Amino acid sequence: MKHLIIALLAAMMIPFAAFGKKEKKETRHDKALHDYRVALSDGSTVEGFLSKDWVRWPAKSINVNFKIKGSDGTETKITVEEIDTIYDLTNGDKFIAANIPVPKIGNIGRVVKWIAQCGPKSEHGEIITYVSWFSFNIGTRSEWRLSPVHCMRFENDTIVYPFQFPSQNGSFNMAFMKKRLKEIRPEAVEYINKYFKENKKLKKQLPDNPGLFLEAYEQYLREAGK
Repeated sequence: MKHLIIALLAAMMIPFAAFGKKEKKETRHDKALHDYRVALSDGSTVEGFLSKDWVRWPAKSINVNFKIKGSDGTETKITVEEIDTIYDLTNGDKFIAANIPVPKIGNIGRVVKWIAQCGPKSEHGEIITYVSWFSFNIGTRSEWRLSPVHCMRFENDTIVYPFQFPSQNGSFNMAFMKKRLKEIRPEAVEYINKYFKENKKLKKQLPDNPGLFLEAYEQYLREAGK
């Protein structure tokens, strides 16, 4: 288990580990402009399109700031510390500033605040997904690609816990979650882990349907009478 957790922590740090290497970066395909409304923590709002995306290259600035350009041409820089909620008015997506464990050498307990998308939600939890740059090996070269990392936010918890990583980093993996939640939710985590080990078809569907993780948690609560 110790070696598995160390490998998992290393995988989580991959987006920040290879600066300076000559690697090809995959170009983003979604170039269509979306209209956004950003509700700020001071109660004000900003509307417009993204003139600087929060998942732009280089990866070291990912998910922490962006720029909105309004209809009058005014450009506003917004940091993750300032936002309450981001609404994509074009397709209905919703984003928040989420507390995400991103360990690094010397600080395994590190938690960062990143912009992340809200997913399926129930009375007892919510799926939160952030996007980051990961280095993929393509033959003899490597290539940076944007990939989603699905997380679970349990009720009454301010931190979201990753469980679904890009495929080259192990895909579905609860080792890190088990370590972080061993004191407060050990039975729930063990149940969910066993649930997907026994339902391999559902596990394969998690990358495209992370809400299945939330359903597994709800089933645990029903069976546990909670």
